[in-house]
Amino acid sequence: MTTNPLKIMKYKSKTFFVKVLPNMEYSNVNVIISKKIVKTSVVRNKYKRRLKEVLRKYYSKDLTNLDFSLYPNKNILNLTFWDIKDELSLIMKKIR
Repeated sequence: MTTNPLKIMKYKSKTFFVKVLPNMEYSNVNVIISKKIVKTSVVRNKYKRRLKEVLRKYYSKDLTNLDFSLYPNKNILNLTFWDIKDELSLIMKKIR
């Protein structure tokens, strides 16, 4: 039995918890928002779309060969699109 040599890196900010699995052969972005944070699926999907759009538009090159999982907390409800971008920029600096 062999062990997995890939190490999961974890990053935390005021609004997000991120798990990154580096050195993958593919790129994968997951945005997970639980029902505890946002009750209705319409609002949950709205924030998922916002987060994915920020990642696609501004950080797509930084996410190559990464398995990137993003877990926002309740603070996401108070953020605009630009606030989300700024908050994610802090995490992306740590990842690089």
